[in-house]
Amino acid sequence: MNVFSPAAREFWNVWELRVLVVLSLVLQIELIVLGNRRKYSPPRSWLSFVLWSAYIMADSVVSLALGIISTKIGKLPAAKRSLDPDIQLIAFRAPFLLLHLGGPDTITAYSLEDNELWLRHMLWLIVQTAVAFNILLLVWISSTLSYLSLLMIIVGFCKYAERICVLQSASSNNFRKSLLTSPDPGPPYHKFVEEYHFKQAEGYNVLIDDITEPTISEVPTRRGRRLWPREEIDEIRQAHILFPIFKRLFVDLILSFRDRDNSRSVISDARSEEAFQLIEIELGFLYDLLYTKAKAIYTPWGLARRFVSFSLVCVSFFVFIFVVWQHHPTTSEVAVSFLLISSAIFLEIYAALVLISSDETDAWLSNRKIGCVEEIITSLSLEKEPRWSRSTPQLSLLSFFIKEKPLIFPKLHKFLGLDQMLEMCFYETHKEVEEDLKGFIFKSLKERQGQLGDLHSHWGNFQLGDLDWSALKWSIEVDFNQSILIWHIATELCYYSTRMVKEESRNKTRVEIGKQISSYMVYLLLVYPFMLPMGIGEIVFHDTYAEASKFFDERGSSGLSRKQRLLENTRRRKLNAANMLLELKTDIQPKKVKGDRSKSVLFDACRLACSLREFKDKEAKWKMINGIWMGTLTYAASQCRGIHHAKQLRRGGELLTHVWLMMAHFGITNHFQISQGHARAKLTLL
Repeated sequence: MNVFSPAAREFWNVWELRVLVVLSLVLQIELIVLGNRRKYSPPRSWLSFVLWSAYIMADSVVSLALGIISTKIGKLPAAKRSLDPDIQLIAFRAPFLLLHLGGPDTITAYSLEDNELWLRHMLWLIVQTAVAFNILLLVWISSTLSYLSLLMIIVGFCKYAERICVLQSASSNNFRKSLLTSPDPGPPYHKFVEEYHFKQAEGYNVLIDDITEPTISEVPTRRGRRLWPREEIDEIRQAHILFPIFKRLFVDLILSFRDRDNSRSVISDARSEEAFQLIEIELGFLYDLLYTKAKAIYTPWGLARRFVSFSLVCVSFFVFIFVVWQHHPTTSEVAVSFLLISSAIFLEIYAALVLISSDETDAWLSNRKIGCVEEIITSLSLEKEPRWSRSTPQLSLLSFFIKEKPLIFPKLHKFLGLDQMLEMCFYETHKEVEEDLKGFIFKSLKERQGQLGDLHSHWGNFQLGDLDWSALKWSIEVDFNQSILIWHIATELCYYSTRMVKEESRNKTRVEIGKQISSYMVYLLLVYPFMLPMGIGEIVFHDTYAEASKFFDERGSSGLSRKQRLLENTRRRKLNAANMLLELKTDIQPKKVKGDRSKSVLFDACRLACSLREFKDKEAKWKMINGIWMGTLTYAASQCRGIHHAKQLRRGGELLTHVWLMMAHFGITNHFQISQGHARAKLTLL
């Protein structure tokens, strides 16, 4: 039984290759245009899905198209292969499809794990090049088109090989090895000891004097001041100097105290917006190294390969116009081939524009100060894009508790196991990282620069205003993840309660900063727990969510219909819910009533919020809350491994990563473990 009619099968047999070629072309355009945009697009956006789909499909579509070309041509008699111009045009597509396998410059790996597959791509390179070469041999007639196809196959091979080299260099082991310094055996100890004993045997009284090698700063200085004042060197040039130092942090390598002093000399004189821009640029350099062809582009080989590739594509275009098109009737095969070649020129030109618009090019021009060249490149450059999302994802547990955005078919979603994922998507919002937040973070880190040791130690006993901090110490002596949830709910209650909103209106900036960091830390806890210290955060959240749902259901807050929830003002519902929880009496510790089987922290948070309400100095209270969240942010950043920070760059970047790298620039990290150079010993004979 034939599902499709003979006419339909014949139609598809004619058009399948054309569709695949056009689809491959569309995927390449998507990848090169959208490839860099994900570094400033928030996660869970449409861009992520489109880019992921294009990345997964691109190689498969090319392989399928090459296979169909080889099969179709292989079935034809030798005479028809050589004489039929349409067959020659079909075969001419193979080298351009091989170029597609090389991929665009803007994306080589969708995720870090893709870099580990470079060996698989090497095998794929051999197979697909052999297929393209076989197609060329089947239709070889020693014509201009044949020789041009051979050259294009070589270019396609080189482009795919370049992609494999980039994947290999960005793989975890090779990337780490590339950052290791040369082996240092140190001074010749055995020779020194032999000489020491030899001199003693000769009757000398031998003393050993230590001579420490002088350290040489990598940042030019003059009489203790930096040679480059900020008005003479922009952040791109400074980032280009510091990046080779701090990229070692992402593979857990150690730094020297000279590195710390170099970075401090730059960042300590900066303003908050300049410091954040410096970190942005450095992370942009890292993104390019791990996810794009940057390592191959900015080399003599990379530039030469692109020049040769562009030249041959242009030659192919003119050969096609003046040799093929003028002596060949206009058919669909001609149209598809013309589209393929002209699009290849567009892709090469766009890649060149992306190249000259990059921070790497700006750094190169800044170092050489070639005025005329800089003006030309600036006029041709594309508009500068953001280097990261510049926003923080937000999750509010109070929104979860009152079911602010209920699912349409909750039972069906729960049956399919999609309820939690959809709820996270529905409740996730994004808030811009504004200058007030940047200034707060920068000022806090600058005040603590150079302080090593336990970054959590600030959670000790102190007094602020008329409230003894020791009364709240219990809230941070629990598991770190539990502490985040307790303080988040307490912050939410203080933020949304009617009384607090009225009293804090004149202190809005400080309140908003605390709320933003609080909601961001809960987002990390629930969506990316691997970025936080290990704990029982997920268990605590589920138990707390269950207890809160039960609490509000009994009081009719979350038992409203979907229509009623939509009609009622969301902010008003949150205010009512906050007041409901704050009205509870929390004299008795919840653990004494419930035991420790349930890990819910709902009423522990209410207890903390009630204690915070006793603050008479509201400004001091929010200053303390913000201090707690800043400490939480810095501790979480310091405990997250560099590889996890690197993984998040493809998702728009994380504020946590920027804080972590800025901490390192201020010396607030345990990675600085080389305090001085070799201690050269000198023998003194008496």
